[in-house]
Amino acid sequence: MVGCVCGTLAAAVLFSCSSDSTEDAVVGAPNGTMTDGSTSVGDGGNDPRGQSNDSGGSHDSRETGDSGAIGKPDGGDSGRPSVHPDAGPATTTDGGTCPTAPITLGTSGQVFTLGCDIVANGTAFSITADDVTLDLNGHRVIYNASASGSHVFGAYVAVGVDRVTIKNGTILQGAGNTDDSPAIYLYGASWQMGPHDIHDLVIKTTGYQSNGIQADQGYSFNNSNIYRTYIEVHGDTTAMDGYGADPITVAAMNQGGIEIHDNILVAGHRGMQLARIGENTSNPSSVYNNRIQQQRRPGSKAPYGILVDGKSHNVSVCDNQIISDDGRGINLDGWGQGISEGASGNFVYSNRIDVQYSESATVGAYVENNVYGIRDRYSSGDNNIHDNVIMVSSDIVGDVFGLFVGSDAADPLMNNIVINGNTIIARRGKVSTDTPIALQLAFFSSIRVTNSAYIADRLCGVDYLAQASVSCSTPTPGLTWSNNLPLVITATPSPAAPSGVSIARFIDSYLVEWNNNSEGDVYEYIVYRDGVRLPVSPRGGTFYVDTGIGGAHTYSVSALTLAGVQGPRSADVTTAGAGNAWW
Repeated sequence: MVGCVCGTLAAAVLFSCSSDSTEDAVVGAPNGTMTDGSTSVGDGGNDPRGQSNDSGGSHDSRETGDSGAIGKPDGGDSGRPSVHPDAGPATTTDGGTCPTAPITLGTSGQVFTLGCDIVANGTAFSITADDVTLDLNGHRVIYNASASGSHVFGAYVAVGVDRVTIKNGTILQGAGNTDDSPAIYLYGASWQMGPHDIHDLVIKTTGYQSNGIQADQGYSFNNSNIYRTYIEVHGDTTAMDGYGADPITVAAMNQGGIEIHDNILVAGHRGMQLARIGENTSNPSSVYNNRIQQQRRPGSKAPYGILVDGKSHNVSVCDNQIISDDGRGINLDGWGQGISEGASGNFVYSNRIDVQYSESATVGAYVENNVYGIRDRYSSGDNNIHDNVIMVSSDIVGDVFGLFVGSDAADPLMNNIVINGNTIIARRGKVSTDTPIALQLAFFSSIRVTNSAYIADRLCGVDYLAQASVSCSTPTPGLTWSNNLPLVITATPSPAAPSGVSIARFIDSYLVEWNNNSEGDVYEYIVYRDGVRLPVSPRGGTFYVDTGIGGAHTYSVSALTLAGVQGPRSADVTTAGAGNAWW
């Protein structure tokens, strides 16, 4: 059992997650060949079966606290055993030697274990029956090896199929680079309820708008889990339409109950997009302990780390770290101005966000110059945003907001919003004409802002679009304001070298992680590869993904105080001992 606490709350409200893990037993069974040329793996039976599956951990949060210590969340195994409510006796079926792709898993209750690496010109796996487990068993699956005139997938879950598990391996998009061809695609229907478990995978896509994991048709992902998965997306953006691929995109989960945690999400347009989560229920969903690193590419709009979109309710976004170049952090959003379908009744807390805008943000079809760490807008009321660390800076002329709350015009549904205990650092970059603002308020009905600390040229602005410059401490209709104070920068001794530096390998990329320093004025770290400071430094998280680097290297890390005092480097850690992915 591994436990973690999401924030230290003076109100004595404990938010915890727990985990255990189980593995499925596997025995041999025959293979068959279908008339369409695909390989059908199963026992030939037609009785519906089920099995115990690995599942995501539990995570809960409710009321805001008065203060919070933001540290590096615990890692470790976060799966929990579960038995699907409709599951029957397990049927275990082994893939045997090395089946030829494409492979169809069409018998309820199968547990298919891959016995080798495989390559598919189009789709590799099609899952057409309930209660199927696809265990890649540490092997590599390459799909879309050749160009295709239609969408293809690493694993396709057919319409109406429930209770699928996909785990333990690598799924790569091949040289075909077909557009809109995600590694895992769950095709939903109005009667499809899930749940599904996707975990312990390494995924990389390269096609235009080819997401990592996509479940956005019908109600395909209720009560489902994605965890311990590394996703790197590099879809082409030459079309200049403003959008790239997302590592995770799930939508229309009307029953909610999803958990997305302990994932590494790299290079996407958005780290994850969540829409209509819990639309018709109070069943909570949780997004926690994810590491998201993104960089806007020319032709794309500014990417979000996490987008919680319209009609999403009772979603907790906690203990995530977002490092964004020319992007944005977390957005609670609706469908647009005047549409009463916002993302309401959600909790965003104990996240670490570092957004830096460079001059490259002005390049391409979509010039971006508005920087913010967290935004809440478009009828997205009743949200609770607390105990986050938000860092934003910009090297270009434009608006720099740590936290931006409000719609584009009068919006009575922007009410009962609570902002408490956040630390907001909004700073100038190379350009000195902008005015970094810690908290920007636009059109709202009622907001309570308390107990927050800030570093910025100005603490707060009101009615941004109306160009008013009212101080937030001035009586303003609908605004409750108390105990929001500057974060004092004092001269301090050199911080200690970070401890616990570790390296894991994912394909040709390295994940470097370290422990959070104990000094209260350390918010940033500098990363070195082979003794040379990386240009992305300093950053506000406790991780860095060095993508596409390969080869043998050493990494070390040093801490930086708010006063600019840099500590000594940690001892070098070599990639020679880096573990390979999750297994």
